[in-house]
Amino acid sequence: MDNNTHRDTIGLLYPGEMGSSFGRLLSEHGLTVLTTTANRSPRTQRLCHEAGLVVAGSVREVVQQSDLIVSFITPAAAYALAAEVADLARRSFRTLLFMDANSISP
Repeated sequence: MDNNTHRDTIGLLYPGEMGSSFGRLLSEHGLTVLTTTANRSPRTQRLCHEAGLVVAGSVREVVQQSDLIVSFITPAAAYALAAEVADLARRSFRTLLFMDANSISP
């Protein structure tokens, strides 16, 4: 993909209710939305399925196949996840946009 094309595969990491709703909106507008439900609750797996998200087997796969990563993880874990994604992107020799949505519970 060159810098003049729009990005069309969005990776969502750790989407719960907010992330799956966001993913549904993106998907409804023609974007491919990829996530992983590995080690996630049955509820989160159901939400992702109902939202029509494409499920990959791991965070690594999401990073390798996405043009933009949006993280919906809690603030306490945000830095560690950002570092993991950066490391995976670096190992894949990819330039990747990363957005931290800093999800919190009510």
